[in-house]
Formats: sequence, C-alpha cells, structure tokens
Amino acid sequence: MGNSNEAIKAYEKSIEINPQSVDAWNNKGLALVELNKFDKALETYDKAIELNPQYSEAWYNRACMYSLINNKDQSILNLKKAINLDSWYKEKAQTDDGFKGLRMNEQFKKLTN
Repeated sequence: MGNSNEAIKAYEKSIEINPQSVDAWNNKGLALVELNKFDKALETYDKAIELNPQYSEAWYNRACMYSLINNKDQSILNLKKAINLDSWYKEKAQTDDGFKGLRMNEQFKKLTN
C-alpha cells in the first residue's frame, strides 16, 4: 500500500504539471483501486475518458473496477466499449482476475469469446 500511496502522489504531481495527461489520470485510478478507493478511481477514469473518449485502457480499467464492486451491468457496458476500441481487451478480460465474478455471465462470455 505504501507503493500505491506514493504512486498516487506522483500521478497527482504529473497531473498538476499536465492536467491533460490521460495516462496520469488512468494510472492514478489503478493505484486508487489497489487501495479500494473505488469512487475516487471512478472519477479518475471518467476524467481520462473525458479527455480522450477513444482511450480504451481507461474504459477497460473502469469495467474491471465495476466488476470488482459487483456492478455487472456497468462492467459489461464499459468492457464492450473497451473491446470496440481495441479488440485486444477481449482476450485480456478472459484471464484478468478483476473479472472473476463475471466469467459465468452470458453477456461477458459473448463479449470475450
């Protein structure tokens, strides 16, 4: 957790320097998820997507976060968007631990197979 807190500080500094950095917003979200700060992570993914709606990684990470908090509908919706932007996420989602709770879901299966 110490690493996640330090990472968040570094991403905040990066955002201060360049508020348009979608990578910094997205990566800050990843660190926040590790600390189970899902609401704050959602805000950072939202900001990354606001800055670049084609940024598939933020859509994917948001889908994973929603899966972790058991919001299946939002998870599927965001995963679908990520896969539409970059089909590589179809394969990644099949083995990502963040989607364990969705593996038996029919919509998830259709998206990832």
